[in-house]
Amino acid sequence: MPDRNGTAEIASFVARTRFEDLPEDVVHHVWRSVVDCLAVALGGLEHPSLAMYLTLADTLGGHEQARIWGTPRKASVNLAALINGHLAHLLDFDDSYMPEVTILHGNAPIIPAAMALGEYLGANGREFALAFALGFEVAARAALAAGKSLYDHHFHVTAVMGPVGAAVAAGKLLGLDAQRLQWAIGIACSQSGGLGQVHGSMTKAFHAGRGAHAGVIAALLAKEGFTSGPDPLSGPNSLPCCSRRIRTLMACWRISARVGSCVRRPSKPTPAASCSSRSWMAWLLCVKS
Repeated sequence: MPDRNGTAEIASFVARTRFEDLPEDVVHHVWRSVVDCLAVALGGLEHPSLAMYLTLADTLGGHEQARIWGTPRKASVNLAALINGHLAHLLDFDDSYMPEVTILHGNAPIIPAAMALGEYLGANGREFALAFALGFEVAARAALAAGKSLYDHHFHVTAVMGPVGAAVAAGKLLGLDAQRLQWAIGIACSQSGGLGQVHGSMTKAFHAGRGAHAGVIAALLAKEGFTSGPDPLSGPNSLPCCSRRIRTLMACWRISARVGSCVRRPSKPTPAASCSSRSWMAWLLCVKS
């Protein structure tokens, strides 16, 4: 393992990156991702799990801080992030970041977290776009570092890495400095986890919602000075180490690279789950030819 603190370097990178540093095509893709995320979330409004969440919101109460998508209701920031994240992954038609070694649904945990907190804070579009771009980038690189064995051991990668990306996005919106961003990442990593055993049930979508919820909580706690360990992403007992791989986060990060190498990749070309999208595209190519 490297002696350098990879999480600290990433937190510093996130803290100093400005909207002006984002390439134009990345900004365009951010807004495409928002449209895609909202569309698939609204498509799930008739699912019975939403009524269960609304009952939960009534039971827990709290301040009305952020909109529950597709409804006239508002809830606390963390609860709105939870519900909207669930909706965004419910139909399994959301984006798929699919390098050879992993599959990550990045929009569902990160966009709801950033939108709920951004609504509460009164953030503008540029601030939101930057937060999402950075959150997705970190989550995707962490998933890439964890590698194939995390996926092959039947962990739901979105549930493991979604909280990390959501925490980065929320932390950026809150204006956290590098130290507090590092704490936020550590708090988020400590809330990561989701089993492939629950796929096919409502709990799979809960993984994305829980990721959004966890990221918001992590960033808000870090803002208050809540501490975490020194290197939760690339240290000897870090999150990617759970996959039992020697590859480190820094090998995948290349900290000097510009933001957007991952953000440009996740668009799903068909309204279908990731395992069938490629078949659809192959069929379309055959038709065109």
